[in-house]
Amino acid sequence: MSPSRDDTGSVGPSPDVLFDAMREGMVLCEVIRDEDGRVIDYWIRRANPAYLRGVGGQDIVGRRWREVRPEITQNWFDTCGRVLQRQKPERFEFYDPGFDRWFDAHLTPISGDMLAQFFVDVTQRKRTEAHQAELFHELNHRVKNNLMIVSAMLSMQSRASQNPEVRRELQQAVDRIQTISEVHSTLYRTGAVETVNFALYVQTLCDRLSASLLDGRIELSVATEPVTMPMGEAVQLGIILNELVTNAAKHAYPEPAGGRIEVDCRRGARGLELTVRDFGQGMADKSGREAGMGTRLVRSLVQQ
Repeated sequence: MSPSRDDTGSVGPSPDVLFDAMREGMVLCEVIRDEDGRVIDYWIRRANPAYLRGVGGQDIVGRRWREVRPEITQNWFDTCGRVLQRQKPERFEFYDPGFDRWFDAHLTPISGDMLAQFFVDVTQRKRTEAHQAELFHELNHRVKNNLMIVSAMLSMQSRASQNPEVRRELQQAVDRIQTISEVHSTLYRTGAVETVNFALYVQTLCDRLSASLLDGRIELSVATEPVTMPMGEAVQLGIILNELVTNAAKHAYPEPAGGRIEVDCRRGARGLELTVRDFGQGMADKSGREAGMGTRLVRSLVQQ
């Protein structure tokens, strides 16, 4: 085919030259439908050199795709049918076990039952992302182990101390460290990398507080909506939750009194709302007295 000429008279490469020179794999397909009009296969009408190299140089032009790749699922052809029906392109990533490669696929309708498929090899990016995720999980694992060591040391010091006030302060420090450690546990359980399933995290924190702090005399109920958030924000809110529940148990229901504490986390008009509510006697008037460590910590984190 001769070079093409645009309206200005300049000469450019022909469509065939561009088709052959593309670095991305491209095929032109003509779909095959069953008697109900559902796409069940397609003919390969054209394939550029990049695509042919990707399939090992097979002679696939003029063949049916199920003949070339008998393991292909119907979902693939359903996607082709949807693209043609809506006359809108679709894009998705998929793993091809036959070639052990990842591809970014672009399906575009042309006319009638003709469809263009572009395939960009993204295997290297996927492998890099997987390696980064592995390193991230390894880092989290080490951080969690170090936090457990620090927590264990503080617990030993707490038990060895003869001063009740010192024991109490050390135990509160242990609780705060465990609050941070449980973020990492949540990441492992959900397979996340940078965001935390906050609903699961809140439930886990409250389960621990119920077991270690409330001793069965205080009922702790939890209601959360599904929400994810960055790990740093989850840690800050977890510490706030830990302090508020601890203060509610201490001041609303001093031993041996019992009662109920409610934790509620949901989206409101101004964003995410985290509420800790008790029905006890409340805190004594501390006007003129400096706030405790827990209260100061909560105020500082809320301001952030």
